[in-house]
Amino acid sequence: MIAMKRVRLCCAVSLALLSATGAGRAQFELKTGTFNNTFQAGPPSVANPPATAGQFSSAAAMSGTAGPISSTSTLADRFPSNTENTIVLARASIGNSFAAGVPRYSLGDTIVPPLVKADGATPAEANYWRPQPVLPGEIIPGLGALIPLGSVSVTQASTSSVTVTVASVPPELVVGATLLGQPITRVVGNAVTLAGNASNSVSSGTDFSITPSTSYYYSPHAERVFAHQPGRVEIKWVSRLPDGANYGIKDEIFASRSS
Repeated sequence: MIAMKRVRLCCAVSLALLSATGAGRAQFELKTGTFNNTFQAGPPSVANPPATAGQFSSAAAMSGTAGPISSTSTLADRFPSNTENTIVLARASIGNSFAAGVPRYSLGDTIVPPLVKADGATPAEANYWRPQPVLPGEIIPGLGALIPLGSVSVTQASTSSVTVTVASVPPELVVGATLLGQPITRVVGNAVTLAGNASNSVSSGTDFSITPSTSYYYSPHAERVFAHQPGRVEIKWVSRLPDGANYGIKDEIFASRSS
């Protein structure tokens, strides 16, 4: 009788695992070990190290690696490279992805506003939140600029060139941010490369704002927010109308995945 009960319990657990879908199934797909030949040095405690003699005394599973690519072409201006542009992407490795929980969205998914108001408890009506999150540099009445812009002194720029020279490089001047109307694609010393020609011509030190990049995409035509890159996503929502003395603000941080 006891043996029969155990068999029935095992069958019930197996059926529950097989029938799990969505986020529930993702929890049961977690595995460990080295399942392919893509690996890199890791702690000695890593299980199942590959039996490959060579440069690594121990191994850890990796999802991708890249070696040096010699180049003197324009590839060095499009991808990470050394100062002399002789080596493109000298070495890279991508570890297996991990997260504290299941990603909330996949690429291309619509990111919906919070279901609760700014107080975190009261259910939000359909039109409580503004479809467009707070923009970098936007002034919210009574609250000011919640996402401030950076600033840099530009000493040389032309509307017929993608190269900009700055007096110094502040922390906000990074690849992906926007300067002179164009996204920044490369920063080497005081030379900044833009994705397109600069919006202004400059011949002496002039201060310009730096607009930080966002980890999501807002479509003004669809009036919706979309997940457009994997990883950490940060959004600052604002209410359409004042919620009490000021506008309602709610910060959300979550993860999105590529597939």
